[in-house]
Amino acid sequence: MSSRIAPWYYFPKLAAIELTEPAVLLLLIGAAAAFWRLRRDRANWFLYSLLGLWVGVPFAGLVFFDMTAYGNIRHLLFTLPALLILAGVGLEAIVQRLRRRWAEWLFLAVVALPGIWALIWLHPYEYIYMNGLVGGVSGAYGWYELDRQCISLREAIEEVNRIAAPGTTVMVLGQVSAVVPYARPDLRLIDDREPFRSADYILSCYWQSTIDLGPAGFETIYKVGRGEAVLTDLWRRLPLAPAPSAEP
Repeated sequence: MSSRIAPWYYFPKLAAIELTEPAVLLLLIGAAAAFWRLRRDRANWFLYSLLGLWVGVPFAGLVFFDMTAYGNIRHLLFTLPALLILAGVGLEAIVQRLRRRWAEWLFLAVVALPGIWALIWLHPYEYIYMNGLVGGVSGAYGWYELDRQCISLREAIEEVNRIAAPGTTVMVLGQVSAVVPYARPDLRLIDDREPFRSADYILSCYWQSTIDLGPAGFETIYKVGRGEAVLTDLWRRLPLAPAPSAEP
């Protein structure tokens, strides 16, 4: 996507919802603390100037020079270390004002807890994380890209491995190569260049296809996701209704 199309706040907004809430708050505090220190003591001017250029140059490229950006902030992931260093400045500024060791440890636990919980709950889809500013992954579902790489196809094909009969035909709406390493050797894997009726099961990664296969004679039997966010649907072809018997 060209930055001429995206609003100027494209990157700040996405960075703010893809970092944990404590990280965002510490980043703001750190930026304020860095500005205050520069006004009082120029000893750290080189570090803070470097951090400013680290983030400011690509941000200016987005706003003024039509830099391409897509996949949320994937093109600007290299700026996250600078932002987290600023968050560290904010962390240091707060910890230095705490007078008790237990208070320091409690504060650090509060800062780390949202990230730790997200790692546990979202595994192995940690990279879809969205924070509470948009309602987590459930609130982001349908509005932001989540499983762009469709790694959730692995869990779906493993479910097919468990329930499918030998020789079953499985269609993948997307990259068939994404499921080849995990599929049973006897399964026949096809892509969507073939008609839906040739498949017994269809794997549909939400990021690549939101098609409703119900009218084509399929039913959803398994969903890969977290919370209300669906990453991949597993569809099974409904059996044909028996033909009505002729009246004597």
